[in-house]
Amino acid sequence: MFSASSFLANGAHHPFVSLSSSSTKKKNNNKPSSSFRCLSSSSSTTRKNAHQSHLLFARKSASSIRKARGEHSQNRAIADDTPVLGLSSNNKDSTSSSSSEERERLVAEILENVDDGAFGGAMSAEKDEQTFENIKQLELVSQIKPLSNPKIFGYYDVAYTKAGSKQDGAPAGGAFRSKLGRLIFKTEGLEQNLVEPNFVENRVAFELFGCIPGEVKLRGTFEQSKAHDNDGKTVRAQFGSPTFRIFGLPALPIGPKSEVTLATTYIDDRVRLGLGGRGSRFVFRRKTKEQHERDMGYWGVAGLAVVTNLVSTVCMFFAARHYQSLGTRPGMTASLYAAFAMLFAFNFILRHAGKKCERDGWEIAPALSEEAKSFLKGTRENKTENVFGKSNN
Repeated sequence: MFSASSFLANGAHHPFVSLSSSSTKKKNNNKPSSSFRCLSSSSSTTRKNAHQSHLLFARKSASSIRKARGEHSQNRAIADDTPVLGLSSNNKDSTSSSSSEERERLVAEILENVDDGAFGGAMSAEKDEQTFENIKQLELVSQIKPLSNPKIFGYYDVAYTKAGSKQDGAPAGGAFRSKLGRLIFKTEGLEQNLVEPNFVENRVAFELFGCIPGEVKLRGTFEQSKAHDNDGKTVRAQFGSPTFRIFGLPALPIGPKSEVTLATTYIDDRVRLGLGGRGSRFVFRRKTKEQHERDMGYWGVAGLAVVTNLVSTVCMFFAARHYQSLGTRPGMTASLYAAFAMLFAFNFILRHAGKKCERDGWEIAPALSEEAKSFLKGTRENKTENVFGKSNN
């Protein structure tokens, strides 16, 4: 590469210029000849033209270099900023698919482990540890704020609970789920239902002494917890007094009002995971409204019949005690005690046979066709014909 300075340095030693200077000194040291003047003038002109030519060349070369560098930088920037669309898209889809499959696997394992008929209480220590680890992994999944997700509303069974370090008693059900409570009030179902816009209902369905169906229910409202900076997942629920009811009888209030906090840490179409204010963890299994209504019927089946028969049983017991106190009719006393025992046993038959029939009905009852539904609707409205082909109108 040539520049103006390099050209001038090289031109000082040009052979033509050196030869001219030498001949001039030999001929006349004082006065330059005309030929020397011509030669000198010609040499000066030549140097000037050559200088301008090389300077112009240097400028063009520098401009070309700058232009080439600019294009190279631009091309490099474009190459660096352009994503490999096929690769990045495939990786993204692959990652998303893998994450979804992993979540499905974790949820499936949780539901399989807790399906032990005892709300997770009968699972082995190994399965309990696996379930807890799966819950913690799902809690790390990034989701939209649960309180902004419409999936949060619906009917849920409490499928699993694990008491936190600060939890006193059972995380769900309170005293009714303690060891003594479960012995007297056998747990049949645990529910937590969230209804728009902000209503919550907790329910413990039980069998008193193994045959008398009943429930304890808490109703309240919930709102975002200001103590947790409205994080979009933690709520403060305020409940009224719990009510105690034997199916077939009115509900009675049995305790004070209460307040709890609960964070929803994960939610999808099958489960909702919760973290209580005392560190307890919950798995809520989603169910449909039809399943909720079916469960309500199942939990309360034969309730009125059992209560009515129980009243007769109690009356028979006191009658037997009365005749026993008289001591004059031992035969009657023995008969009354025998009747009392039969009535008491009949309570269990009514309850458990009713539950079995109800459960079998879910499995073997065929779905009604549209024609059958239309016929039944017409029957209710008195607009169909009877079996003899005559109108019921």
